[in-house]
Order: sequence, then structure tokens, then C-alpha cells
Amino acid sequence: MQLCQGPAGGGLADNAAAAAVFTGIDSQFADAAVDAAGIAVAEGRPGEVLAPLRLAAGMFPLHEPVHAGLIAALADADRQAEALAMYQSIRARLADELGVDPGRELRETYLRVLTPVELPPTVPTVVVPAELPPTVPVPAQLPPDLPLFVGRRAELAMLDDLVAATTDRTGPLVIAMDGMGGVGKSTLAAHFAHRVAQTFTDGQLYLDLQGHEDDGEGVPVVEALRSLLYALGLRGADAPESLEALVGTYRSRTAGKRILVLSTTSATSRRSDRCCRARPEAWCWSPAASRR
Repeated sequence: MQLCQGPAGGGLADNAAAAAVFTGIDSQFADAAVDAAGIAVAEGRPGEVLAPLRLAAGMFPLHEPVHAGLIAALADADRQAEALAMYQSIRARLADELGVDPGRELRETYLRVLTPVELPPTVPTVVVPAELPPTVPVPAQLPPDLPLFVGRRAELAMLDDLVAATTDRTGPLVIAMDGMGGVGKSTLAAHFAHRVAQTFTDGQLYLDLQGHEDDGEGVPVVEALRSLLYALGLRGADAPESLEALVGTYRSRTAGKRILVLSTTSATSRRSDRCCRARPEAWCWSPAASRR
């Protein structure tokens, strides 16, 4: 289409056969211009076909499909005034020379220029980031250590050896301290827990089962497990009711983690033992002080 500069032959046809050949070439150019107009308008590139369409319209002043394509391309290129003037020109020409009104295709093109399709306003896309689960702080519940701790070197060395030997363990290490009341079991347990706290990167929990109170009952296992689960980030509304469900939830929360649990318990130590064994998959160490 870009190679076409005007009617084929340039007036060189000297017989009917040559004129028919040149007319056929011009008709093919007109058809190509009409097809190109439809493609350009559909692709939003009408400006690229305006020149060949103007040329085809000049070569065929009564060719309605060519003029319809030119009018559509002008309108799509934001030249509505020129498109309307082009329609009025071809309409008058058809009436003067042929005594007819524009055909259906030309009329529909004219109506589309008069009533352009209004696209809905572009609404900016708002990207809403996915809501991340709330961050649960790493629990650090150990009771305060003494500012000055002396003695107990043998016991501390033994505890250090026990922790150092847990590299290949697949279950928890439970350390129980036994002795009469007032000899410093809880103080030693707390001091040792602070010594190794940095080893337990997933948290340090503290559980006081209160078995030394006068009533001798202490904290029930269910309540003890709930307390540990709350420290691990479980919401109160999500805590199960039964002991078995609490144990399962505790195992899930501590599986594959390095957690230290320091508990002080009663003479029987059954509640502490139940809580410790509730997490066989977790890497948890529990210095536990009893009053036996």
C-alpha cells in the first residue's frame, strides 16, 4: 500500500485490455485499504492508514466502503470534525451524481462517529497486601537470676554435660532436681537456665505448678498446658478443651523447636512429668525443682 502513488498505469492505457488490467489493480488497492482500515481501528493504530485511505478515496470518490473506512479511521484518530465533514461530502456527491443516499455501512459508520462508545473511567488498581499472621514474640519467661551466684560448681558442670550430650536426641531432656526444702534447688535451676538460655533460640518458658502451697493441689495439668500454649502464641479462643487435644496442640507448637521449660513443682512431680512428656518431638530441656 505504501508503494501506491495513484491510479495504476498513470494514463498509459491505450486499449481496453490494458485499461481493464489497471482498473483491476486499482480495485485491489481499494479493497486492501478497506481491510487495512478495519485492522488499524481494531488495533488502535488508525494514523498509520490515513494516507493510503485518503489516496483510495481520491481515486474512488463514490466508493462507499473506502469512505466508511476513512471516516472510521479519522474518528478513531480523534479527528471527529474531519470525519463528519468527509461523510457530508460523500453524501452530497452520491446525491448529486447518482441520486442515492449513503448505504447502510456508511450510515452506521456516521452514527458511530456521532455517538462514540464511552469507555468506563479507569479505576486505579489497588494492590492489597496479603494479611500476614501476627508476629508472636519469642517467649522469655525465666525468673530473674541472682546478681551473684557462688558454689554449686559440681552440679553446674553436671548440668552442662547433660545439655551438651543432647545433640542427637529426638526427644526432650528432662532434668529433675531433688532435695529438701530451702537448699536452693529453684535458685540453681533458674541460674542454670539463664546460663544456657541463648542455646534455646525458640524461647524459654517458666511454669510454677504451685504444688508447695498449703492445699497441696497445685495447678491442674490442663491449666498448665494452656499457660504454656498461651506463651507460645495460641489465642485463648483457639485453645481446645480436652487434655488430649491440649497435648496434641502443644506438640504441634513445639515440634522441631529448641525450647527450654523451667518448672517448679510439688513432691509428686506428676504434673511436670506430664507436661514434659507432652512434647516428645521438641528439643526442650526442663530443669525442674521439687520439694521431695
